[in-house]
Amino acid sequence: MLALAGNLFSIGAVIFWIYYARYLFAVLRPSYVAVQPATISRAISVPAVGEPFAIWITISAILLVFGVFWLSQFYRRIGAQIASPSRYLARMMTYGAPAIVLLQALSGVGMYMLSSYRFPHHHELHMTGSFLFFISQALVVVIGTLQCDALLKDRANFAALARAGAVSYRMVLLRKRLGQVVIAMSLIYVCLFKMKDVDLDTMNTAIYAAYTMTEPLLITMFLVFLGLFQTDLLTLRRMAQLSS
Repeated sequence: MLALAGNLFSIGAVIFWIYYARYLFAVLRPSYVAVQPATISRAISVPAVGEPFAIWITISAILLVFGVFWLSQFYRRIGAQIASPSRYLARMMTYGAPAIVLLQALSGVGMYMLSSYRFPHHHELHMTGSFLFFISQALVVVIGTLQCDALLKDRANFAALARAGAVSYRMVLLRKRLGQVVIAMSLIYVCLFKMKDVDLDTMNTAIYAAYTMTEPLLITMFLVFLGLFQTDLLTLRRMAQLSS
C-alpha cells in the first residue's frame, strides 16, 4: 500500500507542479508571457518557481522508482503463474519488467537533473536531464504497451489469468490503447521540438505555441499511463495474502 500511496502522490505532485510552475511564472513575469508562452524549463528558471519545483519533483522521482519496482513484482508473479507462455509474452515478462524499473530509475535521475540544474547557469546539465527524462519515460510507456499487447495476444493464458482474477481484460486493453496514444504524442512532441528551431516564417509562432502546450500534456499522459497500472498493486497485495 505504501507503493500505491507513493505512486499516486507522485503522479499528482508532478502534474500539479508542471502546470503551477507555468502559472506562477506568468504571474511573476507577465512581460515575458505577453510575447510568447513559457516552457516548463523557462518557468523554473526563476528561483521562486524553480526551487520548490526541484524539491517536489525530486521527491516524486524517488517515490516513482520505488512504486514501479513493486509493479514489476506483479508481472514477475504473473509470469510465474504461466506454464507455457508464447515466446512474445515470455520475453516481455522476463525482460520487460526489470527494463521498466531501470528506465524509471533513469527517468528519475533525469527529473532530478532537469529540476535542480536550471537555466541560465546550467543549460547543458538541464538539457541532459530533460532528454534523459523524456526518452526514458517514453520507453517505459513503449515497454508497458508491449506487455499489454503480449498478454492480449496470448489468449489462452490471458483468459486463465483473467479467470483467476490476476488481470482485467478491460484494464489491459485500456492501457494498450492509451500507450499507443502516448507513443504517438511522443513522436509529435519530437517533431515540434525539432521544428521550433527551424525558420518557417509565420508558422514559427504557432509551432512554438503547440510545442509549449504539448510538453506538459505529454508529461501528464506519461503519468496517467503509469496511473492505470496502480490497480495491479492491489492485485499483488491480494495475491500475497492468498499465498500466505
